[in-house]
Amino acid sequence: MKSQDDHIDLVELQSHLDDFAQTTGERLDRFVCPITLAMCSNPHLINGHVINKAIPCASRQTVIQFGHVDGFYGTRIEHSFVRFLNFIRFSPSERLKASAELTVRFSDGSTARAFRVSTPKKVVAASRRFKMMPVWHEGSYVTDVFVCVEENDPRLKEKSVEIGFEESFYPSHLNVALLKMAYLALFKLQGYRGVWTRYGDFVRTRLANFYHQNKPRTAAAKHFHAFRNCSKILLHSNGIDLPLTLEDRSVLLHYTPGDFLFAMSLSFKLDDWVTSVAIPFNTRTEQHIYDQTIELYEEFIANNGKIPQFGRWMKIGDDRKFYPMSDRVRIHYPSEPDRVFAACQ
Repeated sequence: MKSQDDHIDLVELQSHLDDFAQTTGERLDRFVCPITLAMCSNPHLINGHVINKAIPCASRQTVIQFGHVDGFYGTRIEHSFVRFLNFIRFSPSERLKASAELTVRFSDGSTARAFRVSTPKKVVAASRRFKMMPVWHEGSYVTDVFVCVEENDPRLKEKSVEIGFEESFYPSHLNVALLKMAYLALFKLQGYRGVWTRYGDFVRTRLANFYHQNKPRTAAAKHFHAFRNCSKILLHSNGIDLPLTLEDRSVLLHYTPGDFLFAMSLSFKLDDWVTSVAIPFNTRTEQHIYDQTIELYEEFIANNGKIPQFGRWMKIGDDRKFYPMSDRVRIHYPSEPDRVFAACQ
């Protein structure tokens, strides 16, 4: 059963149907998924959040989506992304409680595996085989862990031990989650006009094929290799607030020093950071222009953004056209191999 948040706005749905007809010249009576291009009946549609709703302090704007695609990416890719964003905000105690696999280090340097369980039934089962140890941090009780050693192991008598945990996150999952976010944000602001292009297809086909081929999460890095460096934390040299795509309807267009447009960055507030996602873009679609745009975008990705370029902030109007918000913006990518770049006025 759909939740109240999932029920779609019929006025918005009709707007998408009209927009599709205006963009393609074909009038349909069903919504066309912007990712798969499949026609979807109303029971399969949801108000999907552009930014996963489990991410704190982020926009809660929604856009009509094919529910199965949204659910696929939510569990296959975005779960890891959301867990990463939440995990880095946790205190040491919260991180410990969020980690299933733990390591206990004793005073002699030896280690033992430890783990937590979440239900009374599992606690009873674990107690039959392993020693339960209460964990305290800075004078406050945190949780209980089970240590995988013999019950009479003398190390268990130590008054203080070190407990460590390790969490693994796939960088590719962050990129893919952000790429889907950028694509849906563009669809929200420009409708089918924004994605029904050769450049939109460059992104869409990879999102669609990953879904259609039901690829495992471990295949994301290879499948989305073309976008491996597409996301960056966006800073401003003067520390002022940067325009945001969903809130301000703004995007940053990337140009070569010769004024050739080759990419668009969409910016999103995710907790305490502004994150940008660059996708290939040009207003012209002739074959030679398309080929040069993709070639420059691929060079941009391969060099982690560090190619000669400048930017212009643009606003997407209610008429879905671009309007200048700034003159040239110097875009600086630090030489260090990190994921931060600064857009400097």
